[in-house]
Amino acid sequence: MLRRSVVVGLMVVFVAVGLLAMVRQATAEEPAPAAGRTPRGGGAAGARPARADRATQAADRMKTSLGVSEEEWTALQPLIEKVQTLRRQLQGGMAGGMGGRVRGGGAAPAAGATAPAAAEQSETEKKAAELSKLLENKEASAEDVKTALTALREARAKVQTELDAAETALRGVLTVIQEAKLVSMGMLR
Repeated sequence: MLRRSVVVGLMVVFVAVGLLAMVRQATAEEPAPAAGRTPRGGGAAGARPARADRATQAADRMKTSLGVSEEEWTALQPLIEKVQTLRRQLQGGMAGGMGGRVRGGGAAPAAGATAPAAAEQSETEKKAAELSKLLENKEASAEDVKTALTALREARAKVQTELDAAETALRGVLTVIQEAKLVSMGMLR
C-alpha cells in the first residue's frame, strides 16, 4: 500500500513538472511586449511595422546601447552600416543555399538604412545564383561548376577583405565598451 502511494505521488509530481515545462515554453514563445511596443498581430491594423520603421527602431536601440550622442551617432552610423552591408554580402548565397534567397525576409536592414531593392544583388549573391543554377542543370559540366565555384569563392574573399577593413575602421572610433557591446551583438568579431 505504501509503495502504491509513493508511485502515485511520483506520477503526480512528474505530471506537474511536465505541465510547468509546457507553460514555460508557451510563455517563452510569445514574450510580453516591451514598453511602448504592441504585441504581434496588435496595433491599429494588426500589421507589423514597416521595414523602415524597424530599421529606425533598431538604429535607436543601438544608439542607446552604445551611449552615443546624435553627433557621435552621425559619425558612427555609416561605419556600422558598411559593416552590416558587407556582412550580408559575404553571406550572400549561403542562407538556404538557393542563390541567395532567404526565407522570411532575411536579416533586418542596417541600423537606420533602408533595405536594398529585391532586384539589387551583391556580387556574391550573383555568383551564388549562377552556381545554384548550374547545380540545378543536370547537364552542366564539372568544369563549368568548378569555374562558378571559383568565381563565388573569389567574390567572397574580396568581400571578406573589405569587411576586415570596415571592421578595423569601425573599431578605430569606438571605445572599448562600445566595441565589446558590438561584439556581443554580433556586429563585430
